[in-house]
Amino acid sequence: RYIETVNPADTETATLWGCHGWSPILKKLRYLDYNDVWLVPFGHAAMLGLVKRFWGLCIGKKGKRGKKKDYTFAWPARRGMAERGRQMIMTNDFDRPYRDIVSKQGNWTMEEWMRWTESFCLYVLMGCEWPTVKRTFGGRTVTYDLGDMWEKLRKALLHYMRYTDGGFTEAACDEAHRDLLSFAADAYRVFGTEFCTNNLHVLCCRLREQERARGHVSFAFEFWVERSIQEMKSDTKFRTTLHPE
Repeated sequence: RYIETVNPADTETATLWGCHGWSPILKKLRYLDYNDVWLVPFGHAAMLGLVKRFWGLCIGKKGKRGKKKDYTFAWPARRGMAERGRQMIMTNDFDRPYRDIVSKQGNWTMEEWMRWTESFCLYVLMGCEWPTVKRTFGGRTVTYDLGDMWEKLRKALLHYMRYTDGGFTEAACDEAHRDLLSFAADAYRVFGTEFCTNNLHVLCCRLREQERARGHVSFAFEFWVERSIQEMKSDTKFRTTLHPE
């Protein structure tokens, strides 16, 4: 009866659906909203989850035989991306040079996917012919442009990656969330269940509530942890330490 009285348009928080007060099992444990306990691992979920998966499907596996998917880039487009990539020269503030997304994306780190999303893709994809796919639902055929899908995803991710003046208003946060949900719906129709991962679920269902509870997502970015792990691996490469502590 409680659920029937709730307005579906309201924010679907844990407390709204009855998870409040004291736990009936552990008397001294209060119920908490999911977003008050764990932060969304945005770098891993967005960069190594969504972005890497999207481009892995669009470019396809190198040297794989058989018929290519209709959402895979044609050879002229991939060749143009590789040629533009060879023209890029990194400045001193970049730790490593750009590596071709067509042939070497399998070894990209979180940092490289972040830079691709923020800046590299603007030049490498310049003038690129994007694939378009047609899907039929309920007797109606809809055409999806993967370029539009990427711009929608990129726009949403940039909102969470960079804090800008005036970019953290309720309207801006709601717009980024709508873009993310819209991309998720299109990705499901284009790629099928192959794109419906835990990463996509966490980003779509938790980021907006985390913004309300903890502020801008960029302030809780776990990229510094990744940097520290990479430095540690570099220092101990091919060796095992006797006392790692």
